[in-house]
Amino acid sequence: MKKKKLTILERTHIFISRKKVASKKELEEFAEKELGKDYDYLYRKFIYNLIGQGKVERIRNGIYYARNIFSEEETPPDKYLIASKIRPSYYLGYHTALELLGCAQSVDNNCYICVDLKGRFKPFAYGNARFIPSIVNDLTTEIVQRKVGSSEVMTSSPSRTFVECVQRPDLCIGYEEVYKSLESMVGVNIDGLLLVLDLYGKRSLYRSVGFFLEELKNGSPYYSHIEDRDLKRIHERTGNGRSYLVKGIKGEFVKRWNLCIPRGFRDLFLGVR
Repeated sequence: MKKKKLTILERTHIFISRKKVASKKELEEFAEKELGKDYDYLYRKFIYNLIGQGKVERIRNGIYYARNIFSEEETPPDKYLIASKIRPSYYLGYHTALELLGCAQSVDNNCYICVDLKGRFKPFAYGNARFIPSIVNDLTTEIVQRKVGSSEVMTSSPSRTFVECVQRPDLCIGYEEVYKSLESMVGVNIDGLLLVLDLYGKRSLYRSVGFFLEELKNGSPYYSHIEDRDLKRIHERTGNGRSYLVKGIKGEFVKRWNLCIPRGFRDLFLGVR
């Protein structure tokens, strides 16, 4: 018996289903390879039809996912997978990276997508998640792939995540979440830290990262590989000035790092030691 040839509509549906979440770029490549047409043609003739049939849902302009038409309980698409389809050049950072690295202590519905100026987009919500851009100058240093289902997403490495979470606790729920998450994070190394610190080149950030690293070296088994000479390599870059961990908030002065930390800040570490 001769096998029935799939229609273009069916092939389009299968393509989106296999991707789970498909981006405009992926659909452009599909349209060119399969039809010799552009994305606009594919959308008008087929994607729009699939949306009308309830087989495909539009997440936002240029991002679609295939609904499971065989299940009464619809499972929403993975937020990390959606985030990975928004821009071709990106990485997932801050608290989102902590989640992907398996060390986040709290749930955060915000998903942070790091992009350059050309890749910025308007924040949007889908389901319970909110997708927020964060503008960065570098999208390649200390960036790694992480498996999400059968797909790969780009996220900051443990070392870059360490630096950027210390720098932007506001994108990580707060300093308590930062410290308790970093405390159980595996894979931070001094060379990676210095690569990222040198990207930013801020004396205050060297001091803050040095302070956190020293506390974790003394308090967490995941940092037992960090040696005093590693701390010295960071200290050499701190300069002679002093800075505040939280701008304008005085408290305890940490002499080694020329850093003022808020009064009572060390109490955050008591649950770790």
